[in-house]
Amino acid sequence: MSWFRLIRRLLGIGRTPNTAVPTETIQATVPTRTPPTSVVIGLDFGTSGTKVAVQWHRTKGRPVRVFDFGTDQAGFSRFSYPSTIALEGSRFLFGIDAEERHEGRVFRSLKRTLIYAQGDARPGTPSGAPPRPQDLDAHPHFLVAAYLGAVLRRVRGLVAQEYDADTEFFYNLDIPVSQLDGGRVQRGYQTVLDAAVDFAESDELPEDDYPSLWDRWVEVMGRESTGAADPEHKWWALIPESSAIVKGAEAALASILPGSRRYAAIVDIGAGTTDMGWFKWNASDEEDRLYFFSARTCLVGCDDVDDRLLDILAVPINERIKLFSRVREAKPELSVDRSVDIGDGYRSLCPDDLDQAVDKVAGRSFEKYRDSFGQAYKKEKNTDRWQDIRVVLVGGGSQLEGFRRKFKMHPRWQQFGRGVDFLLLGSFESAAFTANTLESMGATEVTPTNADVVFLLPALGLSNPVVEIPDPTLPEEIAPLSQGPRGPTGLYDYEAPDDD
Repeated sequence: MSWFRLIRRLLGIGRTPNTAVPTETIQATVPTRTPPTSVVIGLDFGTSGTKVAVQWHRTKGRPVRVFDFGTDQAGFSRFSYPSTIALEGSRFLFGIDAEERHEGRVFRSLKRTLIYAQGDARPGTPSGAPPRPQDLDAHPHFLVAAYLGAVLRRVRGLVAQEYDADTEFFYNLDIPVSQLDGGRVQRGYQTVLDAAVDFAESDELPEDDYPSLWDRWVEVMGRESTGAADPEHKWWALIPESSAIVKGAEAALASILPGSRRYAAIVDIGAGTTDMGWFKWNASDEEDRLYFFSARTCLVGCDDVDDRLLDILAVPINERIKLFSRVREAKPELSVDRSVDIGDGYRSLCPDDLDQAVDKVAGRSFEKYRDSFGQAYKKEKNTDRWQDIRVVLVGGGSQLEGFRRKFKMHPRWQQFGRGVDFLLLGSFESAAFTANTLESMGATEVTPTNADVVFLLPALGLSNPVVEIPDPTLPEEIAPLSQGPRGPTGLYDYEAPDDD
């Protein structure tokens, strides 16, 4: 059964509601059962912070709510919940509470850890007592499942406040497009989402009790279906980051691409990963289509700038946990030519330190960016369309001046003399329009700031039903490469399929 038919069945579309017929022993008519409310929860799971958007009723005229976590930590949007876990005795701390911990075990960069993890999430069913805190680094899938389960528990609580009726949840989780290939990373994400949903939906399970969560993790890992993508029984899906970004941009900006130049690169600069996708928009009287030529994910982001700044100050490993948040807070001040004192025993950071850190980290990212351009160019060689390119920058890292400057000075464009038009969502030019659009569509009751805008776009895309983001197929008129990228490359058609 297709996702579209499954959703229609679950929503009760095309069928008569069940009613009870009065009998001699039951004098009153049993009220008609209200069909369950259907809600999509989109999880933009980031290396530094996680964003959530909720779509009610799965209808095109939907209200979409962006979850406001009220985060007031420097370096985070209020819509971003820190992707951080801390362990205090046998109790987990999540998000802001974990970020404020400067002692004990604190786990950050969980998304990158998950990608780097060797082997599958289920090499063998775990057993026995929970591992010692110092050994938890060897169990990144469990940590991510516990974290996402805590986030989902909060979102489900919000939904419960909105509706008294039954609610059926559908979960979308982003994954780097280059890893959506059926390999170990994808299977690990599927296993994590299985466990996170189980944690969130088990109301009797304490979300912060480490031993209890581990016992449930062992139970989930022992199930035969764990990690299997089965839309008949599991109402969740993994969605490529690039499609979520484009869909979010389309929702927020009434589609930024049709009015752009012939080719566009959407670059999501995050804390731990930079995702790059190349597109061409074809507009016609019959249909509008977005051709997706290639995508690459680079495991480099703004957190590497923080690490590089700590390297410059020669901060030892055992001291970094205390200074990490201060260094993160210092970047905006350094970018406006202010020096920042980060603590006793260390010299102040100066703007030149930030330039040095950004230059080194961005250089690694741009190598992948150049590769992604070459991959896209091979799909349609020797055409003058490549002379006009629009680069759309999204993600928290796009707010860091050094990364923007690097894009504009990229030697690829200087070498070929290409005309590159840069659009920074959240900048002065686009933020006002974007904020008004988000407010009018009900995404948030409070107008987002310039810095908030770039955080919201991927989450908005993930809140769309998966049937509106079909699997890509290669266009017939573009010959496939003999050895293409591992990730999906092809055509995204954003019209939902007919129910036939």
